[in-house]
Amino acid sequence: MGEALLARLREATGKRDPFAGGSACGDELRLSSRRLTRPFNRHGHRSYTEGAPQEEGTLFASKALTEAYVIHHRQRHIETALRIAAKAPAVMVAPPVFTDEPNFLTLRDTVIRMMRAQGLTVFDPMATLFGAGNPIPPDFMMEDGQHGTAEYGLRVLGALGEARLIE
Repeated sequence: MGEALLARLREATGKRDPFAGGSACGDELRLSSRRLTRPFNRHGHRSYTEGAPQEEGTLFASKALTEAYVIHHRQRHIETALRIAAKAPAVMVAPPVFTDEPNFLTLRDTVIRMMRAQGLTVFDPMATLFGAGNPIPPDFMMEDGQHGTAEYGLRVLGALGEARLIE
């Protein structure tokens, strides 16, 4: 976790360890499609998905390679989340889906699966609010195409409450 962020959290909570004391924490998985997917796509790689169309010239990446790529780029983030979850109830919120680009979807699902396998509570609002595999409706998308609107955020909070993950 960045020192500047930790300092702001300490100031805001008035605690040396802002994660101690049983307060619920939430975080959005840091899964920027630009930061994780673009390098994977750079040379035409495509994570292999059973039943997906196979275009000529595509370099398919195995499930093992895809998982190794995610471990390399996201394990440090998962370990930070595990340290937080060891001190306070924590819920990791999966980011909204803005694209049906296959690598983004596979990499996102891989991160979610890996976090759950390591014991983290992960809430995927897409499955609850819009149906698994569906992108976020345009009404809930900011103009930048990478973030949800305030209304989207309110719906996510409502769904977290209904799932009894927050009070």
